Amino acid sequence: MTRRRSLIFWLASVCGGKIVASHALLGLGHIVRIWEHRFETLTDGKEPTGDGPAYPVPPQPFVSTAVVPITNSPRFATAPLEGDGTFAHQVLLELKNNEWVCVGSYVDDTIYLEPEVRGRGLAEELLLRSAEHRTLPLTTNFTHSGYSLLRRTHRLAVARAVKVGLHVPQEVLADYADPHN
Repeated sequence: MTRRRSLIFWLASVCGGKIVASHALLGLGHIVRIWEHRFETLTDGKEPTGDGPAYPVPPQPFVSTAVVPITNSPRFATAPLEGDGTFAHQVLLELKNNEWVCVGSYVDDTIYLEPEVRGRGLAEELLLRSAEHRTLPLTTNFTHSGYSLLRRTHRLAVARAVKVGLHVPQEVLADYADPHN
């Protein structure tokens, strides 16, 4: 099952999500397509509660046989958290000296990236790869930065879905006057 999931993630990253329907056919469970939901559904209508301190998260163990490079940043990849048994909790990896090293993670309600990899769009990719395996709402415990990240990621998912011709409900499109910007 791990190889099959790894293949699906790789195909999804290469094909821009066109094979999403294949997930269910392969018995990988329900897939949350965040571009089919309004932002308020993803957040359960909750607003951010403030920003807490950003404590460093220790490197998380990951399934080394399920590493999937990020297509537009191949020096980076994601992999499921070891022992979790799902793709809902993932780690962000960077290739250093021919070895994948954990530089971030999305576990439970916390997304953390090491300072040196922030600002490159990697948090959005990590969130997208994890979100499709979570239940809605994705979380209701938001910091301002987490809320902003989810908003950017939702906009990105909608724009990508429109670009590749996936169905995006009108009420979702209405939230973004122009999903390409």
